[in-house]
Amino acid sequence: MSGKPTVLLALDLGARACKAMLVRQDGSVLADYVEPCALESPQPGWSEQDPEVIWGAARAAIRSLTANETTRISGLALTASMYSLLAVDVQGRPVTRVMTWAD
Repeated sequence: MSGKPTVLLALDLGARACKAMLVRQDGSVLADYVEPCALESPQPGWSEQDPEVIWGAARAAIRSLTANETTRISGLALTASMYSLLAVDVQGRPVTRVMTWAD
């Protein structure tokens, strides 16, 4: 077992940003980070996101919080924009853009 403090990694994949934080066992926030994600409107009434942009924002947020390796992550809490749709192929690869709840 490591002597590093144990934390929970919380990740929120929102409509306009990916937000991440490291939370101590007592519930206090050790660190947080926000990485913007573009919400695009290709035509009136539509709201879409590029799944690769969302994935990149999530990776950037996680890297930012874990770069110094001073903690040990014991769990992950994940939340995302509700009522969004991303079609994928049989291998799980995106075949569409994310169609968001903001339509």
